[in-house]
Amino acid sequence: MSKLIFFYYNKLRKETWFFLILPILVILSIFFFYPMFTVFKTSVYKYVFPNIVEKLTLANYSRFLLDIFYLSKVLLPTFKLSILATLTALIIGYPFAYFLSKMKNPNIRRLLFTSIILVLWVNEVIRILGWMIILSDNGIVNSFLMKIGFIRTSVHFMYNELSVFIALVQISIPYIVISLLGVFNYIDPSLGEAAKTLGANRFITFLKITIPLSIPGILAGTLIVFALNVNAFCIPLLMGGNRVSMIGVEIYKYSMEVNNLPFASAMSVILLLIILLIFYFYTSLLNKLYKGY
Repeated sequence: MSKLIFFYYNKLRKETWFFLILPILVILSIFFFYPMFTVFKTSVYKYVFPNIVEKLTLANYSRFLLDIFYLSKVLLPTFKLSILATLTALIIGYPFAYFLSKMKNPNIRRLLFTSIILVLWVNEVIRILGWMIILSDNGIVNSFLMKIGFIRTSVHFMYNELSVFIALVQISIPYIVISLLGVFNYIDPSLGEAAKTLGANRFITFLKITIPLSIPGILAGTLIVFALNVNAFCIPLLMGGNRVSMIGVEIYKYSMEVNNLPFASAMSVILLLIILLIFYFYTSLLNKLYKGY
């Protein structure tokens, strides 16, 4: 037995890559794979108030996937708001990242990029509280609209899908901009100059060269933002109140308030599988676009 262990030890010692990734494997095993295994194991247990019965069942999954309430009131708003916020953040962030990459003045460029980074340094809850002050019934928006005579009474901007959507977009834009900047900075300027010599104007050059070459940044940015939005918890909880329910809020309610850990775990596993499926779709799309298959 000792000779066998010594043989495999000498064999692994020659594979330096194994020892390089060993620390991260240990960390992932302790803090990611084991907790995820625990969540999956709990999701197939039965819950009989107030206890968890260690009896294997798929009732938690069927309860969520076959119940029209969870599909229409939890899953549908989650993906609708996440997709709309991701697309809106892309529409806003793409031109900003493009012009920032083309900016000649390095000082202004550095200042704008620093402002994007500083936004990420501010805690998400603080940013949400800022939006709550702006959109409240007595907030800045209502006060301004009433002052110019556009409205006579306060409009309820808070505690609905609109307020959640606005906060999701604002949180998402910096990630989109940073992802696109990394791509724009590596686009060879000579390609645009070559297009101009062939008679292409700025719009055609942007349409035929810049956009296709920036697709990896678009896919990477939207994937990151969508994953953040679909897992959002603070934003729908604070901006939506009890009127907008996303899956992150439901997981919190069933795990912390109702104490139904098996059902909360089942929702977590379903959400993880959906995100992995979307990630597989994204990577397959990139392979077809840039590897020819």
